[in-house]
Amino acid sequence: MNGSNNTTNLAPTLGAILCAAILNAYMYGIVAHQCCCYWYRKFNDSQKVKALIATLFILHTLHTIELFSGIWIYCITNFGNPKLFQKGVWPYTFSPVLVSVAFFLTNLFMAFRLFGLTKRKRELILIVLLATASLALGVSVASHAWVIKLRPAHHKTVSAYSAVVISWHALQSGTAVIINALLTRALFKSRSGFLRSDTVIRHLVRGAVQTGLLATICSIASTIAWVVGPNTSLYSIPGQNVAIFHTSACHTPPIA
Repeated sequence: MNGSNNTTNLAPTLGAILCAAILNAYMYGIVAHQCCCYWYRKFNDSQKVKALIATLFILHTLHTIELFSGIWIYCITNFGNPKLFQKGVWPYTFSPVLVSVAFFLTNLFMAFRLFGLTKRKRELILIVLLATASLALGVSVASHAWVIKLRPAHHKTVSAYSAVVISWHALQSGTAVIINALLTRALFKSRSGFLRSDTVIRHLVRGAVQTGLLATICSIASTIAWVVGPNTSLYSIPGQNVAIFHTSACHTPPIA
């Protein structure tokens, strides 16, 4: 009976973290394959774009290592210590920074891609501001998580942390929706009437919508999971993978 109860209690905490890590490893394999194809085909992109894609790949590599380092700490180093879930471990307190930086860089890429189509500075400035605000909130989430790690019983800190997490995921969702709506509109307006070029544009629109939809669903699901179960780790399943879904948009052919 005790073993069954322990297993049940660990399901929304350690079980959720393990599921998040497995999903991240699967997505990391897809992104790694995309990166290899990108470098093998040698797209005629600028050095800035190539540097951005390489940086994103390094960030996701570090994020995957960080996730499995946390699994090791929970399952091996501190096996049988459920109190550890009340304050977290250092790899996961740093996780929002990696996710935020990756999300920020991807949004910048999408912003300049949009600017290359429309030449509208207002839209560029809007996306950059939203991306910067999301990055700042992500860093704030990490700092609050670190404070909770040091003072897990401090209720004011926990309350503030919850508000920042909800704001962070809400802003991520909103930013993804705005970027993909603007990009989709710009792509549709770029149609020339020629079958070949319009087919390419439809492909890019579909990729942008699918990528944005996945990132938005992950952000919304993470927010709902946090509100419904703030004392669990269920939010980590979509939340730890929102950036890697969004990054796949950078592996579409250049359009500007």
